[in-house]
Amino acid sequence: MKEKKISVEEKKLQKRDAIVKAAIEIFAHKGFQNTKISEIAQYAKVADGTVYLYFKNKDDLMIQAMSELLSKKLSDLKARLDSEEKAVVKLYKFFQIHVRALAGDRNVARFITVEIRQCQEFYEKYPEFAPISEYIDFVEGLIAEAIADGDIRKEINPRAYAMILLGTVDFVITRWVLGNGEMSIEKTVEDIADIFQLKTDLLL
Repeated sequence: MKEKKISVEEKKLQKRDAIVKAAIEIFAHKGFQNTKISEIAQYAKVADGTVYLYFKNKDDLMIQAMSELLSKKLSDLKARLDSEEKAVVKLYKFFQIHVRALAGDRNVARFITVEIRQCQEFYEKYPEFAPISEYIDFVEGLIAEAIADGDIRKEINPRAYAMILLGTVDFVITRWVLGNGEMSIEKTVEDIADIFQLKTDLLL
């Protein structure tokens, strides 16, 4: 049986994916500032110059890797929530699925929670870089729907509530990533859901 030939475009995509995956892994272990392009290239099994065929520099690689990773995860989350009708149920399950996904890949969890905290100079240099803005917008929309449904108090500010919820979960995941891994982040998120009154009889 003949092997399927891979097109030039497919080969390019495979190389780019390998570079992005290598970057996430090394950034997670060494940190963005301490990582060299040559290390990423070596891990991805490509020449140093190949990296620059796809990315302008290390900053560009970090920005694109973070943005693409978060966009993909959010798209996957939305797809898994499509079958739910109530916004408050979607909100609760959003955090449940999000945490489980991160707990299943420590490198990705570390990359997202630690490397997203770039120094102020980085954000000033790249003001368009707002990696979690899509997450905040999505959660804000769910909260607004839940308020309209009467499942969350109407006095609540959806934007502020979204930022507090995401910030709280982010803090929990960061503690887990930087700690010894013994704490149960899923159990902690269950507790957070109770505190924010996201659990309802609709989930039973």
